[in-house]
Amino acid sequence: AKDSKDAVNGGQLHGVADSVKNVVGGNATVNPDGTITTSNIGGTGKDNINDAIGAVGKAAQAAKTTVSKKDDNLTVTESKNSDGSTDYEVGLAKDISVDSVTAKDVNANQVNVAGDKGTTTITGGGISITGPKGEAGPSMTTDGINAGGKKVTGVADGRIEKGSQDGINGGQLHRSYEDVGAALGGGAGYDPEKGWKGPTYNVAGGTHNNVGDALGAIDDRVTNLGDQMQQAFYDTNKRMDKMEDRMSAGIAATAALENAPFIPGKLTMAAGAAYYNDQSAVGVTFRRTADNGRWSLTTGAAMGSEGNSPLVRIGVSTIID
Repeated sequence: AKDSKDAVNGGQLHGVADSVKNVVGGNATVNPDGTITTSNIGGTGKDNINDAIGAVGKAAQAAKTTVSKKDDNLTVTESKNSDGSTDYEVGLAKDISVDSVTAKDVNANQVNVAGDKGTTTITGGGISITGPKGEAGPSMTTDGINAGGKKVTGVADGRIEKGSQDGINGGQLHRSYEDVGAALGGGAGYDPEKGWKGPTYNVAGGTHNNVGDALGAIDDRVTNLGDQMQQAFYDTNKRMDKMEDRMSAGIAATAALENAPFIPGKLTMAAGAAYYNDQSAVGVTFRRTADNGRWSLTTGAAMGSEGNSPLVRIGVSTIID
């Protein structure tokens, strides 16, 4: 103890030396005479604590860590910890610039790619493009594709057939216009500057610009022609019926002219009536015969039921030999 004047023995002294050896650590050794020897304390190459601590201090000074950023994509902030050590906080800049990015999988709620010509935004629902002034551009979502009022170019020819769901291009549509124009005729066709030009049909003295009106005009013309032909047939039939009645009346009138008796030196008369094909007639005939009986003069008239001009006849008969 402190101020003790008791004698100590070798065992006590060895215990003290052994305690010191344990404190020093490393390859420290207690010699039989009670001394302690050591070398390379803590790997410093020094054989006493003072020199070892000095070597550690120098090594620490020489091994000071410095952190610097290579480009503007990283940020380095230096600060002091409570124990006096230096803390270097390394972070990623808010806006980074890289030449290329290669990634196996990218998981993000939204990815924006901006440039001088606009911004492309990719979300879980689709992709949209905004112009440099913020104007809306094309977009593609689960609801479909919206071209944003822009032209869609480079579209391959789609299948034009029943059940096809392919998109078609302007060239295919133009060929269809040409085919339709050729089928319609009348100058129909498509002008890229003025658009579709309808046909012009001149029918029945009028001008029509669609098939329906033209066919309607033709139908009216045919109907009118049919009415005219029907009226013509009616008039013709009526005239033929009238002619038949007149001819029948004429035949009846001819039959009604009965021959007067042939008596020399006398004037004789004969009257008759006749009926033919629903027509009737009456007639009278006179004959004057010479006294010598060598010639005879005959005249007669008949009137048919049609009431037209009477049938009149006159004749001479004579004896030649």
